[in-house]
Amino acid sequence: MERRSILMTSPIIAAVRPFLAVIAIAAALVGCGASKGPVTYPVIGTVTLGGKPVENAVVAFASAGQAPGDAKAGSALGGQTRTDAEGQYAMSVVLDRGRTTRQGLPAGEYVVTVTKMEFPGGTQSPTSPPKNTLPPKYAVEQTTPFNFTVKTDSENKFDLPL
Repeated sequence: MERRSILMTSPIIAAVRPFLAVIAIAAALVGCGASKGPVTYPVIGTVTLGGKPVENAVVAFASAGQAPGDAKAGSALGGQTRTDAEGQYAMSVVLDRGRTTRQGLPAGEYVVTVTKMEFPGGTQSPTSPPKNTLPPKYAVEQTTPFNFTVKTDSENKFDLPL
């Protein structure tokens, strides 16, 4: 007498089996979605003030000529990062509503701002907001002198001497 599993003989399981296969394939395809999005290129540099490296500065690249409300679906407006103890930075961009981070930025023209926020006295206080310790002209897109084009065919190194 041949024994069969209930999974093999159940008419309900037999009817549902094709749908389970479709669900498995769809789940696999969704998992592969991380490869979508813009191609990015490494962008590195060093921030200095008076020839000395600036630690813990925020370097932000914003897409030149494109307001945030004008963004096309899936396009990146830029990115931001912090400098290390040597004043060095490496840009990255956040995609998929924060689910994916990629090193570098998409090719294109960017306006670059730099800030370094510190609390007066060095400690956080609800009555004393942090202040930018760098020259204010570098903090705003309209006054910063820094513009950079991320290229596809060359090194994208952009030092920021303040």
